[in-house]
Parts: sequence; structure tokens; C-alpha cells
Amino acid sequence: DRVNCVLKVPPDNSLTGTYWSMLMIEEIIGDDEANQATNPDSRTAQTTQSPDFKINIQQVMRYGIQLVSNIGDSGIRNIKILDRKLFLAPPKGDKENNKEKREGEYILQLDAKNTGERLLRPLVWVELYDQQGSFAGKYEGGKFIIYPGNSVRYKMNLKNLLPQEYKALVVLDNGDENIWGNQFTLNL
Repeated sequence: DRVNCVLKVPPDNSLTGTYWSMLMIEEIIGDDEANQATNPDSRTAQTTQSPDFKINIQQVMRYGIQLVSNIGDSGIRNIKILDRKLFLAPPKGDKENNKEKREGEYILQLDAKNTGERLLRPLVWVELYDQQGSFAGKYEGGKFIIYPGNSVRYKMNLKNLLPQEYKALVVLDNGDENIWGNQFTLNL
């Protein structure tokens, strides 16, 4: 079956940015179907009965469809890094020798919040430079949708690094003219 729907934005000039909602679709059980639900042979219901006790369980399927509306190209686009943590990755088992080994792999965790009014889809990465300014590596953290007022957690595996101090440049690139950056020092 096919269901067509139209989402209309009210003609209100004060609306800006991104809005989202959920359309819930659920079967409505009519009187005939409700009567069938009391039948133990019904596919959608199960009845258990004893002299003092009766239970009727009915299964209902519900679907949620997310609707996203961008009001033209309006809305402030802004993102803020809330927190960053660096931790050593858990040990990985060596299946061949049945030993645990640690590869010196660190994970940089960044929490970012969309503080603007518009949906963002930034690709995130960190570039590391040693104390002499030489490039040490680029590590990607993925690309997530961030709705206004919401946050996401990025995790970047920092592989093959020597234990020393690095200058880190975090880049959040929305794929348009909006790009954000943050610079800090990492000590491994």
C-alpha cells in the first residue's frame, strides 16, 4: 500500500532553520477485528484464561517516519565542542597466540553540540603535528546528522603514534561554506 502525505510550512516569516517531527502510523482495530482478538486462534492476539485470571495480549505494529523541514536557506549554523577526552584503547586479543596485546592505540573522543538553528552534517577529522611542526597523521571521526540543540560523540582512533606531545587541529566541515576548527595540545 502507498500513503501520500504533504508537509506544509505555515506562512510565518518568523520561522527559521530546521524543524523536525515524527509521523506515527498504526493500524486501527475496528469492532470486527477487536472481536477476533478475543479468539485464541487469532494471529494478533493470545488469550490465557483460568477461573480467576484472564489475560489478553494484542500485538500492534507502529511505524515512525521522521519528517525534516528546512525553511529555505535560513537559520544560523553553529557548532561547539563541549568536551574532549583522550584514552588508551582497550587491549585486543591475539587469537593466534592466545595472548593479549596493547598496540599503543589511543582514542580521541569529541562531544559536539549544534548550537545553531539549522541541521548540520559535518565530517570531522583531527590533524596531528609533532613539536617540530611535522605532520604526524590525519584521523577521521565520521559524519553524523546533528539537529539544532542536539549533540553527538565522535571517536577517532589515533594509530601508530609515538608517546609525545602533539599539536591537534580538529576540523568540522559541513560540506558547504560552513567549517569550524579547534586547536589544542595532546600528550600521549
